[in-house]
Amino acid sequence: MKFCRQCVRLAALFVAIILPTAHIHAQATTASIHGTVTDPSGAVLAKATVTALNTSTGISNTQMTDSKGYFLFPDLHIGGPYSVTVEVQGFQRFTATGIILNLSSARQVDAKLQVGASSQSVQVNSDVLQVETADVQLKSVIGSSRIEDLPTLGRDAVQLQKTAPGVVEASDREATFSTNGSQTQENSYLLDGTDINDILLNQPGIVVNPDALAEVNIISSTIDPQFSRNSGAIVDEALKSGTNQFHGSAFEFYRDTFLNNGNYFSTTRPPFHQNIYGGTLGGPIKTNRAFFFVAYQGLQNNTAQTTLTSVFSNDQRN
Repeated sequence: MKFCRQCVRLAALFVAIILPTAHIHAQATTASIHGTVTDPSGAVLAKATVTALNTSTGISNTQMTDSKGYFLFPDLHIGGPYSVTVEVQGFQRFTATGIILNLSSARQVDAKLQVGASSQSVQVNSDVLQVETADVQLKSVIGSSRIEDLPTLGRDAVQLQKTAPGVVEASDREATFSTNGSQTQENSYLLDGTDINDILLNQPGIVVNPDALAEVNIISSTIDPQFSRNSGAIVDEALKSGTNQFHGSAFEFYRDTFLNNGNYFSTTRPPFHQNIYGGTLGGPIKTNRAFFFVAYQGLQNNTAQTTLTSVFSNDQRN
């Protein structure tokens, strides 16, 4: 009986961690798509059926345009690519594809429908150029491929903040970064919308495995009111998630004694061996419904240090 109760508790914990929650969203963890539907003359079309589909997960959202022909999908998961389909009786179907959503982005997709049968369709590829027209924040988005490829000391993706415009590496006691002349203590760090700031040092309190990050969004100017903690840069990290296809990676970074320069005054080089290893795995639990993503990073090192000790000279000994 005791074993059964433990199984129930473990199952409940698994469901709470793995399965997605439909109506609970943390700060700045989603994105949105909005737009206006019009006819060939430019008149708005009310009650048009608009569907936003995440092609990687198969999850779709459908709604009707309002009296002004406007539609809004406010809480979409980042990534994609997304497709937006608009259907109205007496007009050709409109489809926009290749829409990529970044953290807190607001993509505008306007649909101008042509008269015709609903079996006919007009397809627009949106992945060539995507301009942010509804957000005045100055942002630098670093995707997962760049996070994995760019060099970082200690595999800390927060260091990529210095790749954004207006950011310089500071030499004060905090040893972090200054954005647009602000103090280094004015930066704010988020992970999936959760505050991870170290209260005393105001540095990131959690170092995330870079292979587990979907993107790092650095907001450096005209910050939205939702980021009300600090006046410097907002460094918002987002974790990857599962899709309908299994995906993963494995890595190991090795450093040995011959790669390290020893003490110049020492006749021997102290041994140094370091292994950073791990991997990621994501995929479907139930296709188009539930997904999982796990990541692990381990560290093993064996180091030594050379210490120089002063001794008395012959004269001093005498």
